[in-house]
Amino acid sequence: MPKKPIGDFASVGEAKAYCQSLLQRGDELLTDEEHYRVSLLMKHHPDYREHWLLCHHVSLNGQYYSFCVFGDGKHWPTSYLKCFMKKPTANSRSLEAAYRNAIRHQKEAFKASHGGIGDVDHKPPEFSELIVRFEKELGYRPSPVYDELSNTWILPGDVNEKWQQFHQKYARLRLVSHSQHKQITAERRQGHRH
Repeated sequence: MPKKPIGDFASVGEAKAYCQSLLQRGDELLTDEEHYRVSLLMKHHPDYREHWLLCHHVSLNGQYYSFCVFGDGKHWPTSYLKCFMKKPTANSRSLEAAYRNAIRHQKEAFKASHGGIGDVDHKPPEFSELIVRFEKELGYRPSPVYDELSNTWILPGDVNEKWQQFHQKYARLRLVSHSQHKQITAERRQGHRH
């Protein structure tokens, strides 16, 4: 069976060997050529988004070095090995779902104590802004965990508790009609594209 090219490489084996050799150098910055070749490879990452930017530096992730990506106003390490996987992995949408699942009970309690009619919405600061502030305080972007019992994405235990406390302290909630909520959500998404 002929080898299949991937990115700028003739085969998966060549791409893996190239990435390993770069990461084994540790803190050394990527050259422009190295950056270009790994950037092309990252387009095969199952979580890849058009706005992702590969950083020239690598990040120490535990005991190992990883390539580092910039997107959504944050930096985070990601594994080049995911570029050779076909199944989806945790991404920004599953992380947002984990954040929402962690504070679902707070929203339900707010709704129940305010008449129980309508949808719960965040006044400024918006939900996305709260996440940015929380991760800045936390010092890193957490990785969600898939819970097979509930079929949902959840935050790791210690992060989950910290996020619940943070949200309880800083979130300002309100009740709006379902149609209002849909319109507000659409406007926010439109605004984030510009």
